[in-house]
Amino acid sequence: FPCQYIGTLIGLMWTTTGVITCIQYGLVKLTADFHESWKAWVIVLALVIMMSCHWIHLWVMYVQELRKHVPAKSETSENVY
Repeated sequence: FPCQYIGTLIGLMWTTTGVITCIQYGLVKLTADFHESWKAWVIVLALVIMMSCHWIHLWVMYVQELRKHVPAKSETSENVY
């Protein structure tokens, strides 16, 4: 990983951590009333979906990379006489 991007990467990670922590702090007040706790679960679900977008993106990139390296049928050893 290039050293020139470390500062930006750390800044983005800590900013994201701060935003998520602030949201979680607000969730504590939402769970005080049992009948209103569904709002907290909706926010938690939104956070989980947002965080899983990275996994989905990595999976899509992996599949695209696999498709690039599939050899054509004429190049395989089975078709060489």
